[in-house]
This record gives sequence, C-alpha cells and structure tokens, in this order.
Amino acid sequence: MKSSKNLTLSQAYANSYFTTVNKTGSTITRDLASTTRDSDGELIQRGSSYRVYVLSLGNSYSNYTNALSSASGAVTIQGIMEVGVVTDVTAVDAGDSNNASDLKVSFKKAANETNIREYRIMVVKQANAANFKVAQANNVGINNYDSVPIGFDFSKALRPDTRDVDDQPIKNMVDYQVFVLSVSNNGNNALSALSAPSAPIKLTGTTVTVPSDVYAGIESTNGNGSDVVVRFSPATGSINEYRIMVVPSDQGFGLDDANRITDRNWYTSVAATNSKVETTLSASVKDVNGEDVKSGYKYKVFVLVVADGTVSTTNAMSKSSKEFEIPNPIQTTALTAKLDASGKLQVDFKKAVNETSIDAYRVLFVEKSQMKDFNLQKAAEAAGKEDTKATIKPTNKDISTLIDIPTKDVSGKDITADTEYAVYVYSVPTKDVKKASSAQAATPLSLPSKTLILKTGTPAPTTP
Repeated sequence: MKSSKNLTLSQAYANSYFTTVNKTGSTITRDLASTTRDSDGELIQRGSSYRVYVLSLGNSYSNYTNALSSASGAVTIQGIMEVGVVTDVTAVDAGDSNNASDLKVSFKKAANETNIREYRIMVVKQANAANFKVAQANNVGINNYDSVPIGFDFSKALRPDTRDVDDQPIKNMVDYQVFVLSVSNNGNNALSALSAPSAPIKLTGTTVTVPSDVYAGIESTNGNGSDVVVRFSPATGSINEYRIMVVPSDQGFGLDDANRITDRNWYTSVAATNSKVETTLSASVKDVNGEDVKSGYKYKVFVLVVADGTVSTTNAMSKSSKEFEIPNPIQTTALTAKLDASGKLQVDFKKAVNETSIDAYRVLFVEKSQMKDFNLQKAAEAAGKEDTKATIKPTNKDISTLIDIPTKDVSGKDITADTEYAVYVYSVPTKDVKKASSAQAATPLSLPSKTLILKTGTPAPTTP
C-alpha cells in the first residue's frame, strides 16, 4: 500500500491485490514478483514509497478469525540505475606494425560511472557492425577485447595481440568499426550498455619506395621487344613483385593507369629481390594498350612496385626511362637519291643493322602518283624481278654508289624523262631460314627518298 494511505482489516480482506504465501512454521522471506501491484491495483514503481501489511487468514482452529499486522516502515523502491555509455568513440591508424597496436582508440567516459565495473573496447568488422548488439558484446572472449578501468577519458593504442570479436588478428586492409561496452557492476550482464560505433577505419601499412634509376635500352638487333634490356635498383618496403610496363612515348601514364592494368600479358613481372634487377623483355612483349612492341615506334618504360598488401599496402611507380626506339634490323635508313652530271643515280643510305638476314639491296623507282598505293607486297614483287643495274650487294658498310638508272619502275612501266619519281631501297631477305628467323616481323622496305625528275636530255636507260 502507498505510504500515504492506511489499511483496515476489512479493507485488507476485501482487496484483490495481494501475494499469497503459505505458512512454513518458520520466518518467511519472499521476493515479490515484478508484476506485483499495490492495493490500488497499480504496478509497483521505482521512486514511489510503500508500506507492507500481512493479512493472516484464520482456519477452524481460530474459528476463522482473521488478523492484520501492523504496517512496515515506509520503503521507497530504488531499482537498478541504468549503466552509462561512453561517447565520441574514434579510431585512427597510428602505426605500421600490421596488428592491433596500429589502432588508436579514443572515447569520453560515461557521464555517470556509478554502475560500471569496466569498459571493454571491441573491434568489429564493418560488415558485421550493424548487427553487433549488447548480447553479442557480452559473449566476446577475453582475448578479443581490451579492458579499460573507469574514471577517465581514454586515448591509447590497443595491445598488439588484441584480436577482433571474431577471434581473428587485427590487420591492414580490413574495414573495422570500434565499440565500447560499459560492463554493469551488479553481475547482470544484460544491463551492460554498448556505445555507438566509431566511424569505419581501415588500417594501411608502409608505402613502398620506387627505383630511381630505371634504364631501358636497345642491346640487340632482332627488331622486336627482345632487343630491350631493362635495369633498375631494388625498391624498399614489403614488395610482392615489380611490373615493367612499356608505354608509347606520346601517351600520358600515371600510377592510377598502372594499377588498372590487370592483364599479365600487358606487362613483364619480375620477382621481388634485394639485388639490382636486369631483364630482357620477350619478343612478344606488349605495351600497356595490349599492342605488340615493334620497331619504328618510340617507347618508354615505367616500373610499378606492387606492395605485398599486408605490411606495405600502397603501390608506387617509378619515373619513366629515357625514350627508346627498336630499330628495324633489315631496313635501310637515311636514303638519298640524286642524278649526277653523267645521268647516273647517286644512291646513299645507311646499311641495315643486321645484314646477315639480307642477300641484296634493290633500288626501286616509284612514280610520284603511285606512292600512296605503294606497299611492301608491291615492293617484294618488283624486287623479285632480276635487275642487275639496281641491285647492290651488302658490304657491312653504309652505301654510297653510282648506279645506272633502271629501265622499268615498280609497275613495269618504262622510266621516262620529265617524270617525277621517288626511290626506295628494298632489303631482299636471305633464303637461309636460320638467318632470316630473327627478322620475320621486321619490314625490309625503306622510307622513300625525296622525289627527283629525269630531265629531258638525261641519257635514257638502256636494257642490258
């Protein structure tokens, strides 16, 4: 009954709100149920003052006489006060050890710590954080949280051997959120309180360095990627591998571009090593666009240093090598052709890099109007027709010689005065398969000379 009221015997007997207790012959102690109501039919409430009466119901031995005890002293129901929660939980990456000591956690203590025994810091994978509640927190093992005493705000790195709530090591490149459990001091874990989570945090490791002396140069005469040798000093950090990437010189290229390339045919992998790296690219190497690396084009090389993803977590890329161009091993260069006073043709050109694959050089006349349609196939067909006047044998030296003007141009027409022609040199491949094999992809046709005109009065070509 509320302390402000009194109770008579008749009122007690007529009241419907009571707790029945059987007699035992000894002193009785009884906890009331949580559903107990006062004499007015209202639930017992925290903060209200009550007095307790005991009504003894008589039996035949007492002639069914009832008796009401005097009231107990007034008692105010206090209940169990709520367990406070910490606030401002934050987590930052503060190290590079690839364990829990990299994780620095901060929070402000609960405003009221009266009912708190300790705080427990718990690290939860972000994917599971939305479903992490007090019930789960109470079941977390002792090795999977850090205990913090009450009494002060906290800001400190976790123990290195602390594990997440799934009993897995805390490591780089995993998304986490941090909770703090305020543990109840009355022995009822259900009353413990869980903080709001920190913002997501992903630990990252050290950054790898990059080679500063990347060299890429031509050291062979095959006319393909196998001519290119790449050298560089090793980088530092925890490295998975190096990726040598060949990039056209006129193409912009950065770290993001390099990281996006996943086709292993588009770069050359080199295992991590502490020694200076030297490697020759393969004949079939491709550039970063998936195109064959070939002669006649200018390139540069970058080295992507791939981090191991655990201790070192961020890739890095070197500056580019100097520009290089794979020479065509059987193509002549620097070709000039002009008429001398006698009407002969002065031909000058730099010899092919690899003359072992060449039987002869053929000088070909192409009428200016036909130059746009002139191609390697037509050159090969024209060179296949014997013409001793227009044939020059390799001498392992650059060529500077006078030759008689051929009688026919590449289309089989007579070469005539007052007609404008360009001169090409076709490197006639050897029929020796072993010697020719290294130059299969190379083009044997030179670029054209400047055009010239056989003036009227130039001695006409004669058929031998």
